[in-house]
Amino acid sequence: MAIKPLLEDRQQSTMIEVREQLKTYGKSIFIRPTGFGKTYLLIEELAKKYIKKYPNKKVLYIYPLDIIVTEIIGDREIKRFVKSKDTGERVEITDKIKSKYLTDGVIKLKKNFQFISYQKLSLEYNKNNNYWHDKLSKENISLIILDEAHRAGSEEFYKVWDSIKDLVGPDKIHVVGATATPNRMDDSDEKESVLEYVFDNRQAYEYNLGDAFNEGLIPEMVYEVNQFAVELAGNKLRKRIKESHSNVVEQNFNIEISRLRGTIGDEKNIIAKSISEAGYNPVNEKYYKCIVFFINKEDMVDNAKEVEEWFEEA
Repeated sequence: MAIKPLLEDRQQSTMIEVREQLKTYGKSIFIRPTGFGKTYLLIEELAKKYIKKYPNKKVLYIYPLDIIVTEIIGDREIKRFVKSKDTGERVEITDKIKSKYLTDGVIKLKKNFQFISYQKLSLEYNKNNNYWHDKLSKENISLIILDEAHRAGSEEFYKVWDSIKDLVGPDKIHVVGATATPNRMDDSDEKESVLEYVFDNRQAYEYNLGDAFNEGLIPEMVYEVNQFAVELAGNKLRKRIKESHSNVVEQNFNIEISRLRGTIGDEKNIIAKSISEAGYNPVNEKYYKCIVFFINKEDMVDNAKEVEEWFEEA
């Protein structure tokens, strides 16, 4: 089966079970890998349909990062720097982020969405433990969405949940969660997981990253393992070598650094190669997710500008 029909089939199977659990228990969580289209399902298959069914009620969308809200409602400008082809200097350009989900004539439904961050939930609760119970009782909410639902596994959210869980049920407010992994670094045998504490193990059928790879739903990953920042590391080590006052050691070190540079290539070439092998087209695609590791904060402050230049040149 081709990737798109297969993805749609798995998405619809997921939603059938989620809707059945919401109808029966008032809560459901689906755990699906990155690339499965979780946000699409939360908006298109749940939020919009609840809003159409209950036009006088709201959908409360709880999120961890502002970029998620931007993707949903759009209309945001992001500034970035690129190197001018004419002068070679860094110039600032502005990209306008368009909504992925509310540009199809349903833009008016924005008024039925209420976006609240996990951080704001905790802040308001700490000021007044009854704040969210009172607010949700008055707001006439039909559905609460917990995006990146593992965030709801914190002790802080559990306090909020304890204050509002009596408002949730088959004939009350429905709660749905979505995440790529329900596990948290602070989980322990003594602490119930978010699956247990919030969702009472009401989980849609399991479909994990391994399943997605095996079925070809998610393409095989392209990855590069390299020793980055040869010059940065070399400069630091060179200072120590000079302190040894040994010309032979310093000469051997310089030869080794040159060999590494020739074998590995410089950073911008490594990045460009990785982007190319991953199938990205730099002309049409301007947004990439990359991770750069620094030794510590001081190292990041000292070298962040140079790292930015690697990507610009790549």
